[in-house]
Amino acid sequence: MILRLNKFQGSPERCKHIQYLAKDHWQKTRERFLEEQPICERCEKRLSRDVHHLHYDSIGHERRQDVLVICRECHAEIHGKAVEF
Repeated sequence: MILRLNKFQGSPERCKHIQYLAKDHWQKTRERFLEEQPICERCEKRLSRDVHHLHYDSIGHERRQDVLVICRECHAEIHGKAVEF
């Protein structure tokens, strides 16, 4: 996954979150969640490709109940964006 920090504008907290998503710890946690939940929790149709934080209280020590493991399409819908591949 490649994150381009210069694409993101906003608060310093948002920038910290984007930086966190690039860290090894999150990448390993993300991969574990994707292995545990291969089918999207939301639509139950497509393969899971994204892990969406439900809140940011547990950043760095996410538990399974802190996230949704979902497909790219559902993730885009949650954020009100067009699907990017």
